[in-house]
Amino acid sequence: MEVLLHIGQSKTGTSAIQSFLTLNKRALNRADIDFPSVNVGGFDIAVGAHNFLADAIAGKLIYPYVTADEFHRQLFHSHGAYKKIILSGEHFFGGEPRVWDCEGEDDYFEKYSGKVRRASEFFSGKTVRILVYLRPQVDWFESAISQTIRVQGLSKRKTIYRDDESFLTLMEPLLKYSRILKVWRTNFPTAKIEVVPYIRSELIGQNSITDFIHRTGLAHLSEAFGSPRLSVNESVTREFIEVKKILDGSVKSVHRERTIIKCLLELSKSSNFSSRYVISDGLRDRIIDFSVRENQLISDQFLSGGELPIFTTRSMSPPVPSSGEIESALEVFKREFKRPKYRLMEFGFAARAKLRTKLPAVHGFLHVLKKKKRDFMYSR
Repeated sequence: MEVLLHIGQSKTGTSAIQSFLTLNKRALNRADIDFPSVNVGGFDIAVGAHNFLADAIAGKLIYPYVTADEFHRQLFHSHGAYKKIILSGEHFFGGEPRVWDCEGEDDYFEKYSGKVRRASEFFSGKTVRILVYLRPQVDWFESAISQTIRVQGLSKRKTIYRDDESFLTLMEPLLKYSRILKVWRTNFPTAKIEVVPYIRSELIGQNSITDFIHRTGLAHLSEAFGSPRLSVNESVTREFIEVKKILDGSVKSVHRERTIIKCLLELSKSSNFSSRYVISDGLRDRIIDFSVRENQLISDQFLSGGELPIFTTRSMSPPVPSSGEIESALEVFKREFKRPKYRLMEFGFAARAKLRTKLPAVHGFLHVLKKKKRDFMYSR
C-alpha cells in the first residue's frame, strides 16, 4: 500500500484540497484510492482533514476523539485494501506541539521531532510519499496574524496574539522551514519529499486543487471528478479584524466566540476593505533576514533547478482602516449582533457540541446526513 501524506503547510489551499478529496471520495475509491473517513459509533465520519491523526500521534485528542492506535487499526487492518490512501492535514507540518506551550525554539523542535518520529512509526512498512506546499514567510505570517486574531477566543489560552512584534517572536520557529523539513527527512529517510513553493501564479492551473491533482498522479481521473473550483474559507476584512482585537479583551464562551466569528464573516461580505493584514517594514525585514538562509537551504536540498522561494508575493499594500473607521465598524457589529438569528446560532453551536461529546453516535448519524446533502449539492 502506498501512502500519500499531504502535510500542509497551512494557508496554502489545504482546506480546498481536503474538501475536494472528500466530495470526490467515490471517484477515488473506484480507482482503488481512498481518502479515509473515521468510524465513530458505527458511523463513517468524513472528517475532511486528518489533523486529528497528526495531533493524536503527538498525544492530544481532538474531534472525533479517536486515538492513533484505533485509527491505525481502522486504516490498515479493518479498512478496505486500497492500493493507495491519501492523508491530508496541515497539523502534520504544524499543529501539536504548539509553540506557545513550549519554552523556546529548541524545546519546540525537540517535541516536534518526537511527533514526526512517532508518525514514521505509525507508517512503518508502508511506502510513503510526502507532499508539502510552502507559502513565502512574510505572506504566511501576515495571514497567520489574521487567523489567530479571528479564532484565538476558541482556545483555552486566550492571549496567543498580543501585538505583531511579540507574535513574531512566538511564531518564529514555524517560519524555520528548512529545520522543519530536516526533521521530516531524518525520520522518513526513504520517503520521497516533494516541496512546492505556494505561489499561486506558478501553480498548475493557478489553482491549488488542480496543482494537487497533477502532482499526485490523479489527473487521469479529472473527468470523474467534480469542479476543482471550490471556495471554502471565508475571510474577515481588515476593519473587522481590528474589531475582533477589541472584542478579545473580554472572556466569552466558545459558542459565543463561534457566533461572533460568523457575524464578522457576514459583515465582511459587504466591506470595501481587503482581508489582507500588513505588518510593518521593520518586521518584514526581520523575517527576510532569517529567511534568506532558510530558503537557500530549501532550494539546495529539496527544489530542482536551484529555484529559490521568494519571501513574499505581494508588492502593493492595501489601505489600513483609520481609528474612526474601526469605531464605525464596531458599532455596525454591535447592531448586527443584536439580531435574533445570532442567539439561535449560538444555541445551535452549543447543542452540536453537546451531541459531539455526550452522544457521538447521534452526532455521527447527523454528520452522515449532512454529508449526503453536501454530496448532492456538489453533484448538481
